[in-house]
Amino acid sequence: MTAAIALIPFRRAERWSWWVLLGFVIFGNFSLVPAALWQGSGPQSMFIIPIGVAYAALIAALAMTYKVGFPRSSN
Repeated sequence: MTAAIALIPFRRAERWSWWVLLGFVIFGNFSLVPAALWQGSGPQSMFIIPIGVAYAALIAALAMTYKVGFPRSSN
């Protein structure tokens, strides 16, 4: 679903797609790992750093594409 949103509406610069991708990063990813760690079935401690790097990359990618979803008006 995320790939479909990124490939079709996000490329068309539809604003809602940026918000959906942000929601996926925040609620989809950031909630899963802490919940799994709390339950004891989460990733091993050596995988926390790569997961953190992946989250940072997701946030950086959304920050760099902010202008796609929110272009400045030329008025």
